[in-house]
Amino acid sequence: MKRRVAILLVIAALLAVLAFDAAVKGGVFVKIEPHFAGTCESLPLPGSAEDIQIDRAAGFAYLSVLDRRAVLAGQDVHGTILKVDLNVESLGAVAGVANAPPDFRPHGLSLYTTDDGSQQLFAISHPAGKPHTVEIFERGADGLFAHLETLHNPLLVNPNAIVAVGPRQFYVANYSGRPRGMARFFEIYFRRALSEIVYFDGDAMRAVDEPIALGTGIAASADRGRIYVSEASARRLRVYARDSETGDLALVEYVDIKATGDNLNVAEDGGIWIAAHPKPYRLLKHVQDPAIEAPTQILRVAADPQAENRVTEVYLDDGDEISAGTVAAVLGQRLLIGSLTDHKILVCQLP
Repeated sequence: MKRRVAILLVIAALLAVLAFDAAVKGGVFVKIEPHFAGTCESLPLPGSAEDIQIDRAAGFAYLSVLDRRAVLAGQDVHGTILKVDLNVESLGAVAGVANAPPDFRPHGLSLYTTDDGSQQLFAISHPAGKPHTVEIFERGADGLFAHLETLHNPLLVNPNAIVAVGPRQFYVANYSGRPRGMARFFEIYFRRALSEIVYFDGDAMRAVDEPIALGTGIAASADRGRIYVSEASARRLRVYARDSETGDLALVEYVDIKATGDNLNVAEDGGIWIAAHPKPYRLLKHVQDPAIEAPTQILRVAADPQAENRVTEVYLDDGDEISAGTVAAVLGQRLLIGSLTDHKILVCQLP
């Protein structure tokens, strides 16, 4: 009898430790004190812009737009890529693609510009009831991106973010290493490192580096010598050195960001901008119930490891201004913030 009681007490203690750890990592005890030194205005959209890519030379922003609430409700909807001209005073979102697959549901985006000025736009898509794909578009003479090809591969288990390093070469960060069900639940809840970063060299796709704990964002430095990856469950940024000949990645450092990171963008000065979720448990509740707002946090990580104040919190909102922010992209003094669910982006003026 005493042995049984002792075993039950040990089990109860372990469950209590797990519950407390989950509460800490879920941000239950995080206090949100909204702040931003600049100003923001909303730009309405027909869906939410989960990812944003900036064409700095042209002054355009490309948005991955989809009514993700409708998708969660099981509705047969498709999305698109919209373009915002940041050179004009009165901003508006217009078509960025001339055509797209009929079941296009865009997620992560990446824009690649070749030395001769031609451009390819890469988009992860999650068509209903079909394998995940990478869609490649090419900019035409009219400025719109025309669909070139569709790629799919079993290694795209749950692709979340993409970064192009050539006209047909790219890396993808998988959010999860398990397609669905309880296996994915245990992966996420126990923060197991099962998600793979995969590389497509133009002919074949393969995993690079060891599995990570939920890959939610990926970006490259201007010279493509560094690859940055958000490791959401570990609450850190991974920095890799990239071999341009083989595509292999070598881990250089971890940067602790103390939040659940999402999409990444690299600014002109080399700073890495991260949209993050300081309270992931609120994000989960927000996905289930739109009446519950989820905080949005925007961080900037200096590229220089020796920089003072390496990680800076630039923006923090409790979800009133924009809920469940997933991406931050910067052009000059303009900061664009997109969301998982809100049908708008914030166009902010940095101080």
